[in-house]
Formats: sequence, C-alpha cells, structure tokens
Amino acid sequence: MMASVKIDIAEDTLLVGISASPGIAIAKAHLVNRSQVCAIERRIGESEVEAEIAAFRDAVEATRIQLQQIKQSSVDQVLTDHLYILDTHLLILEDQMLIGETVTLIGSELINAEGAFNRTLRKLRQAFETIDDQYLRERKSDIDAVGDRVMRNLFGETRESLTNLDSQVVVVAHDLSPGDTLQMDKSKVIGFVTDVGGRTSHTAILARSLGIPAVVGLETVTSIVPNGLPMIIDGLSGSVILNPSSETFREYLEKKKQYDYLERELDVYCPLPAVTLDGYRLALRGNIDFVDEIPVVIERWGEGIGLFRTEFLFMSAEGPPSEDQQFAIYRDAALQMAPHPVTIRTLDVGGDKF
Repeated sequence: MMASVKIDIAEDTLLVGISASPGIAIAKAHLVNRSQVCAIERRIGESEVEAEIAAFRDAVEATRIQLQQIKQSSVDQVLTDHLYILDTHLLILEDQMLIGETVTLIGSELINAEGAFNRTLRKLRQAFETIDDQYLRERKSDIDAVGDRVMRNLFGETRESLTNLDSQVVVVAHDLSPGDTLQMDKSKVIGFVTDVGGRTSHTAILARSLGIPAVVGLETVTSIVPNGLPMIIDGLSGSVILNPSSETFREYLEKKKQYDYLERELDVYCPLPAVTLDGYRLALRGNIDFVDEIPVVIERWGEGIGLFRTEFLFMSAEGPPSEDQQFAIYRDAALQMAPHPVTIRTLDVGGDKF
C-alpha cells in the first residue's frame, strides 16, 4: 500500500502525453534533476586561452570515459543490442564541428570554454531543427545528451545515477539520455515519464526493448509532480494519473495484473516452435513502425517482419521521403532481419492514421 504524501494535487489528476512504451506502472515518483546547465559566456584574456582549451578537452575526455564505462558495465543482452547508440555518442565527441569549432571559438573570440561550447551546440541544434524528417530531426537529442554530459563535466557536476535506488519508482525527468536508460536498474525503475521526447527517440525505443512502460512529451510534468507522489502510468494509452484515488488504484492494479499475466504467458511460449497440433509449421513475425524496433522482434524469436508500416515515414516529415531514403531504410530492415523475410506495406493513408 502506498504511503500518503503531503501534496496539493487533486486526486486522479490526468495528464496525457505520447505512448512511448506499453504497460502499466504504479509507484511513487522519483524526480530526477535533468535541468539544463546554465552556461554563462564571459570574456577571457589571451593568457587564459590555453587553460580554457585544456579544461574543455578534459571535459570531453571525461565524457568519453563515462560513455565507455556505461558500455562496459552493460551485461543485459537486450541492452547490449542497443549499445550502438553510445557508439554514436562517442563518434559525436570526435566531430570536428563540435570539438574543433569550440576550440577555435575560445581562441578567436576570447571567450570561456562553457560559452564557446554553448555557441557550438546552439548552431548544431539549429541545423537539426531544419531537417524535415522527424526521425532524423529527433537525433538532435543525441547532440543534447552528449552536450549535457560535456557541459556538466566542465562545471564539475555529477549526474544522479539510476542504478542504486532503494525501492521501485516511476522516474520523472525533463528528458532521459540513452546513457541514463542503459544504466537503469530494471528491478527498481518500473516506468518513466518525461517532459519532452517522441516515439522515435532512442530513449523511447530502449524503453520498449526493456519492457518499461513510458509516456513522453508531457511538457510540464517535472514542474507539477513532487518527489514521492503516488502515480500511475498507462503506457498503452499515453495517460498518467497523479495522486490516484483508492478506486482508481484498485482499477489499475487489476489492469496491471491482467497485462503482466498475459506478458508472462507469452514469454513462456516465445521460444517454442509455432506448430499446430496436426504438425503444420507457421512463421511468427513481428509488425513494426520503425527499423529500430527490429531487435525486439529478434529477441522475441520472430522469424521475420510480417508488416513494416510505411505510413510513419510519410507522416513523420513535412514532405514525403525520397526514393533513396526509403531504399536505405528498407535495405537496413532486410539486412537486420536476414535470412528471414520482411514484408513492406505500401503507403496506407487515411483519416484514421491521424
């Protein structure tokens, strides 16, 4: 039974966001401080340039070590399949525009490392925001994740770990980086909600792979929810219920029992061959919206993609993807799923899709 918390939030306060990962989680909120580091730009003297550049390079190296440690500490096979995300972050740390331009700005503009790095990040973010394709545009979150780590290392700040929690919680954060998600203690973090994010973000994809219910894009949840507040996440509908009443608590407890039971039953049968009683062999295949969901199909013993829904490629952009863009995506799916087949549905568009 959840202990009472002194709050000013009415019972059964409903928030609606984007369903990022299905399932139901009932627990107290664990508010994570992921507010953006405030970088103040200041002028420096020529004699300070070398020290500022050295401090920046030290922060980059500290970030590199942190990401490598996260990679090395991951033993969960599901997580291991997604370590390429951290490889992407490590490559970003070698990007000439991100690193080289920051170093150049320190010397040419005579500004501190934090100010120079902040300028470079703003320029990169603006470049990503002009991309039409939503999936690619959301990769801006990778720049943000790397930038946040470097900036915190510049300030000597440590990030709160989600590996040593005392009890089961729902993590409430402005945003969570893939590194945060990869380090989560799955026995303690049973759900999470964020202010920002979408279904195609790396964090959302990881949540689905881990089977952690998640709702993102709630905009102001971190400013509303106090630490320790009882809450319910319905990852199936994208609903979040704050300070649930006894009646609502019992209702969702029953829903959770039914959902968890179904999941356990499916896990038992997943590794078994799909054969009917009279010996007819079937192929069990997964339906996907994005290529990044293929590792989940493979983990669940899927023998191919039964339906690759292509309308999301068209709905996620201001204009239709080019033939070359589609070819690259479909080729990636075929290579990941080989030797099993991938069935690609041609554009299925209608009012129900919106």
